[in-house]
Amino acid sequence: MAERTISVVCRDCGTTFGHTKRGNKPKLLCPPCVLEAQRKATREHKRRKRAAAKVVYTHCPFCGGEYDEPRSRNGRCVGCRREYTREAVKRWKARQPNRPRESRCVRCNTATERTCASGRILYCPPCGEAAKKESIARAEANRKERRGAKLSTHCHYCGGELPRPYYSGKRPARCLPCKRQRQYAYMRSRTTQARANATCIDCCQPVHAKRKGPRRPRCAACRIIRQREIARVHAAVHGHARRAKMRGAEAEKFTKQSIFDRDGWRCGICCKRIPRHLTHPHSLSASLDHIIPLSKGGPHTRANTRASHLRCNLKRSNRFTSEQLALFG
Repeated sequence: MAERTISVVCRDCGTTFGHTKRGNKPKLLCPPCVLEAQRKATREHKRRKRAAAKVVYTHCPFCGGEYDEPRSRNGRCVGCRREYTREAVKRWKARQPNRPRESRCVRCNTATERTCASGRILYCPPCGEAAKKESIARAEANRKERRGAKLSTHCHYCGGELPRPYYSGKRPARCLPCKRQRQYAYMRSRTTQARANATCIDCCQPVHAKRKGPRRPRCAACRIIRQREIARVHAAVHGHARRAKMRGAEAEKFTKQSIFDRDGWRCGICCKRIPRHLTHPHSLSASLDHIIPLSKGGPHTRANTRASHLRCNLKRSNRFTSEQLALFG
C-alpha cells in the first residue's frame, strides 16, 4: 500500500498533526500524548503490582496465630507446617521396613556400624588406620621410584645440613644459600649477554651492550664523559641554589650558560671579552659571579648573577664593591 501523509486531530488534546499513513488504521494521539499515555500505563501497572503484593494477614486454623505469609494448601502457619512435616517424616520412617545397620569389614570381616550408604569400601577402625599407613607407604615408594634417587640430608654443593630431607633425583639437593647463589648467577648470565651489532651513539665504536641494557648504548669512555657532563650540569644548576637555601636566601634554578649568553660573554668586573673556547681551570675561562656574595646573604637569582673571568672572580672574592653598595642604596 502506498504511503501518504494525512492530517489527524489528537483525541486527547485536539491538536492537529501530520501522520504518514502506512495501513488502514491511523494514529489517534499526537507524540506528546502517546508518551503521556505510556507513562500513565506504567504507573497503573506499578500500582496494580503493589496492590497485589500487599500482605494479607490471616489466622492459622490449628494454632490460631496470625501470620503474613501466603497460605499453603493446608492453611498452616510456618511453625505448624514444620511440625506437620516432622510428624509426616516420622510416620513415613515407621512404615519403612527395618534395614540392616551393620556391615562387614573388607579386611577382617568384623561387624562394623555402617556410617554411610554410598557403597564405598568400609573398614573397621584398626583396619582403617592400617590401610591409611599402607597408602602413605605406597605413595612414598612411588615417589622414590619416580625420582630414582635416595633421600638426601645434606647439600650437594656446600655440604650443609638440609632443614628437611630431599629426594635428589632430577636435580641435586641444594640448601637455601646455594639456591640463591645459583639464581643470582643465572640472572647475571641472562643480563650480560651481548647484543649483536651494538654501536656507541657518541663515537660509533662497537660495544658489548647487554641484552637487557639501555636502548642507547655507550662505550666505557663515552659513558664516563656523559656522567661527568651530567654531574657538571647538576652542580651548575643546583650547587649555588643549595648554598643560598642553606642561608635562608632566595634561590632560582638556571644554568650558567644562560647568564653568559645574557651578558654577551663579557666580564662584569673588568668589562673585557671572555673567550668561549677556554674551560676551567684556565684563568680567563668563564665563571659565575654573585654581585652580593652568597656568604654575605645574597640570593641566587638572575638579577644577582653576572658573567666574569675566573681570575677576576677569585681576585674579588667576597668583598663588597661600589656597585654592590649602590644596590643597597
